[in-house]
Amino acid sequence: WNDGKRRRRPHTHVAPVAPAFLATITVLSGAVGHARVDRRPMFAALSSKIALLVVVKGVHRSTGGNSGVAGAYEELIDPVTYLKASGEILFLALGGCLIITAIWNRGIYSDNMLRDRIGYNDVCVGFDTTPAKYYATPMFTIGIYLGIRFVWLNNERVKMRRAAGEVSRCTYRLSGVANFLYIISLCLFPLTLVIPPVSPYTVWSHSGCFLQMIPTRFAAVAAVFREADTVRKREWAFLAVYGFLSFAFPLLLIIDYASYDARYGMTAYDSSQPNATKLPEDPLIPGAVTAVFDYSWFVCLGATSMMMPANPLLCTKWRLADVERGQNSERVDPAEEPGEGDQSGGAGSEDCGCKKEPSEPSGRIGKRSGGLFSSLVGFLFG
Repeated sequence: WNDGKRRRRPHTHVAPVAPAFLATITVLSGAVGHARVDRRPMFAALSSKIALLVVVKGVHRSTGGNSGVAGAYEELIDPVTYLKASGEILFLALGGCLIITAIWNRGIYSDNMLRDRIGYNDVCVGFDTTPAKYYATPMFTIGIYLGIRFVWLNNERVKMRRAAGEVSRCTYRLSGVANFLYIISLCLFPLTLVIPPVSPYTVWSHSGCFLQMIPTRFAAVAAVFREADTVRKREWAFLAVYGFLSFAFPLLLIIDYASYDARYGMTAYDSSQPNATKLPEDPLIPGAVTAVFDYSWFVCLGATSMMMPANPLLCTKWRLADVERGQNSERVDPAEEPGEGDQSGGAGSEDCGCKKEPSEPSGRIGKRSGGLFSSLVGFLFG
């Protein structure tokens, strides 16, 4: 689409998008090097995680060295940092797509099927066409990784806090359900780039893949609030506004879509056909009203990082395990098998339960490979 006329545009805009993507990653990776763990400014969480991806450098805070074992070290990890970074990169991806489309494919803003139904240009319009899709795809991929990493780590933290009696059974279960829905939502979200909004049916599918992520992400954020011991008043106020927008905005779009299709039919217009008749822009709810909810949610997406409550951190100990060739690896319990080589004491010098180097090398390998899909089944259900 270009200036209201339907014609295919050549894919000649890959070159300008690549520098935009690389510039975004580079600036964020060096923006904040030592942000505070408990209160990070906006984009600080993302910059630290992007630095991990780009330069392959640990970004978690070390607690004091290698714990007396060669190659072993400890880290403090805040799982919520990954949730913040995921939201921040989605914020940058959507905003960047709006700008890229405005520069290289401006005509789509004046004529698209989403605008016909809701009366304004939704943030989805920004990544519906090339070259913005070339920018959105890698950005979404990084955001999905960060979101899944949050779910993994937060599940471990809640499980440990439940075992210690710090959270209730209800909180434990609600967090598990919210995290499960969020990870499924993240997997469905990239379909927005695959399904083009060119007919009434694909408009529903395209927008649905985007809208389903809005309430599920709020559920993940709300679960973190419930897990927190102390939440400030301004943080509760933000959660209330964010929650209202996360459900009201998708509801308004569904009402507009359903009313438009009821009036004009589901098969009346298909922009993929060469001689399709253009239907009018006729939303049931005024576009200005829906736009306020839409872009207010967009602002909340970026502001989430500044309004998250503090939660306990995870202390992880990384080491290389020595196992005999061909034998299954066994978990080492630090309490049952204390270390022998670290007698210095003090912070960061606790033994992490690593087996010391044997006098004769035994081959540092894992256990033998299992059958087909055994690793995947073990990861999901082990």
